[in-house]
Amino acid sequence: MVSLLPLAGFAAEEKPVASVSNGVELFTAALQQLSNLIEPASSTAPRTFSAQWAVTQAEGVPKEFAKAQGEIALQSPDRARGSVTLGKQEFVLGRDQQELWVHTPGKKFGVIGKSGVPRFLTAPEKIDKTLLPPIKLPLPKEQLALLPLVCDAGVLADREIDKGRLEMIDGTKMVYLEGTPEEMGHQHGVLLKKSVRDLVERVLYGVGVGSSFEKGRWFFGEIEEAQKHIEPFIEDRYLREMDAIALATKLDREEIRLANYFPELFHCSGFAVFGNATADGKLYHGRILDYLRGVGLEQNAIVMVFKPDQGNAWVNVSYAGFVGSVTAMNEKKVAIGEMGGRGEGNWDGKPMAQLVREVMERASTLDEAVEIMRKGPRTCEYYYVISDGKSKRAVGIAATPTTFETIESGESHPKLPHAIKDAVVMSAGDRYEALTKRVQESYGKLNVDSARDLMTRPVCMGSNIHSVLFAPETLEFAVGFLDAFGEGFIAIS
Repeated sequence: MVSLLPLAGFAAEEKPVASVSNGVELFTAALQQLSNLIEPASSTAPRTFSAQWAVTQAEGVPKEFAKAQGEIALQSPDRARGSVTLGKQEFVLGRDQQELWVHTPGKKFGVIGKSGVPRFLTAPEKIDKTLLPPIKLPLPKEQLALLPLVCDAGVLADREIDKGRLEMIDGTKMVYLEGTPEEMGHQHGVLLKKSVRDLVERVLYGVGVGSSFEKGRWFFGEIEEAQKHIEPFIEDRYLREMDAIALATKLDREEIRLANYFPELFHCSGFAVFGNATADGKLYHGRILDYLRGVGLEQNAIVMVFKPDQGNAWVNVSYAGFVGSVTAMNEKKVAIGEMGGRGEGNWDGKPMAQLVREVMERASTLDEAVEIMRKGPRTCEYYYVISDGKSKRAVGIAATPTTFETIESGESHPKLPHAIKDAVVMSAGDRYEALTKRVQESYGKLNVDSARDLMTRPVCMGSNIHSVLFAPETLEFAVGFLDAFGEGFIAIS
């Protein structure tokens, strides 16, 4: 009985691939068509299959392979042609009956292989008698038909929709969102549907519900109570964007909204160095996010580039489904990173992640950014480092719902006793001591590489899920998920 359904599929008339609606049906229909192309029935005339292909997402491979593209054409039983472009090199290979060939146009070099010619110049009597077999499937049709039963097949989200698109840049997954809140939410939900649904499942029903047993208090009761206090302060634009994500991912509106309050619990470290502290005088802004590694955030990490219909364009190092921010830089060369403190339960104000987004979309200078944070209204206790690539300035902020302090470069604070000229350093405990020591030891010599090194352990914790180094003057950044930085900077235009 196991083989009846797949075999019946091959015996029936082919179903057009475009007409199927789910991953299993699509996979089955594709296998059926591929099988009939490569091994057609004896009474069927040979058919030609041709296609263009491109790698749109890849992990753990050289960057040349992550951007590979090419063409393929096939006519059973003995004709085929394929090409692949890796970086600036193109390779073309083919088969014409009993002849094989490989060509590299850029090198003006090719090789032809065929039978009936000497194998070696020094032994002309040794003639190659190889006969190429017909092109066949790697498995018998009956076994191939079973693949949909043992594979987890799904339909990938569109890589481009309306003004939005999803792509890989130097191994970093990036999504571009543009338009009204409804348009950006729809693009977000369609392009990242699987990741959004996975994150909501893990955050709300995994971590959230699981924490109830540790606290002895029902998670949904607590977060919904916080929601009643927070939502009156959230701008309608952001709620509309959340609701559009929910609609596109077929999740409840409440699930997306509640999941967006999760960043209120993030904790971390941050610094900005510039002027005399760096070798080239440039401003480098580092941000370390340490929080709940292993719960599902890192699997759904994403860099988002927002171009809203109102306000600045900005880049957000974040996680699928979140519309707020804790790590960001805008087109005005203002960058920001957040560190959580205490005060859980003081919810009468704007969520921290929304305030960070407001800074990105509305602030053109460091002073404007500080003023947005000062006005609030704020929730709980948070610390921030904000930098401005235009003025080469940075400031630290310590804020609660009722207090607001700024720490300029070269200044100390009871919680941050080490004053360093042209540097703002914020962390806690031993991590703060380790970070300030590193800055002092590398003072005047800091560059891109050594600034990244400031963020390695023990400054970043075992719970680290991302670290980012911004270069606001040039609108570039390097991002590392799970302690691992990419090879180079990503430039945002």
